[in-house]
Amino acid sequence: MTTTNLAVPAISLPAVVPPVSYTLSEQVVVASAPDRADAESISALRNHLVAKHIHEGRRGLTICATEREDGAAWLAVNLAASLAQTGVRTLLIDCDLRGGTLGDFIQPSAPVAGLADVLASRDVSVASAMQFDVMPNLSVMYAGNPPGNAQELLFGQRFGTLIDLCLRDFDLTIATAPATKFYADARRIAALMRYALVVARKDSTLVSDLKTLIDDLTSDGVRVIGSVYKGD
Repeated sequence: MTTTNLAVPAISLPAVVPPVSYTLSEQVVVASAPDRADAESISALRNHLVAKHIHEGRRGLTICATEREDGAAWLAVNLAASLAQTGVRTLLIDCDLRGGTLGDFIQPSAPVAGLADVLASRDVSVASAMQFDVMPNLSVMYAGNPPGNAQELLFGQRFGTLIDLCLRDFDLTIATAPATKFYADARRIAALMRYALVVARKDSTLVSDLKTLIDDLTSDGVRVIGSVYKGD
């Protein structure tokens, strides 16, 4: 792969791969308990995405929710893992710079750089922060060290360039985002990814909050492809 002169370098494997291994938590149910009802629901959603999203050339998807407890991160990790199991080259980016939780689901054996580190310092390359093939066909980028200027970093040109590179180099890039009830970050992330899937928790998420989220995303030019209601 050739190297460009963009502010963010083209994604390529680092010359020396650090000795980092990865452990999937039991919350990644598509791997730990594939016969469970919620894992089978993920598989059904995956099949729909392959047929109606990926096969139509759509390469990005933001998964967002109004509240942190609504389960967007859980859905993103399980959906990404499920897609990878079927051979889809998938990238999962934890764009929640307020307090990303990807490491709770896919645990690295040693500290690794993440998105915030790439955006905050030109000395941190995309390749060094990209964890390739944590399982076959699944690569991830953790949120990194929480910055004090998360919104500034996400609204900068460097983030937009990074997302463009990811959309180019993977079959599907899935991004997580902070809860929309408290931060506007998700709107910026979804606008770059172009498509969004919203998550609501049964008997918890307010219909008015969900409607506001969908209306805001739509006004930003984001296509909301559907909603998922997560049980307890």
